[in-house]
Amino acid sequence: MQTARATTERSTAADCLRGTLSHLGTNVPVVSINQEVWFHRHRLGWLRSSANSLDGNTVYVRRDGKLF
Repeated sequence: MQTARATTERSTAADCLRGTLSHLGTNVPVVSINQEVWFHRHRLGWLRSSANSLDGNTVYVRRDGKLF
């Protein structure tokens, strides 16, 4: 069951990425507020949190009381 879930999540993520990359000229946001996202910090690596706000192409994420 865990393998099936991981395969489904990987497939869904790949479909989302393909869809996003095929529409580079659109202004439709890929991320919505409060959506779970992964973001990278140099010293901490990949972290998971939710999108706090959007400003054009910039996504702001709040984690541990800090805004990234």
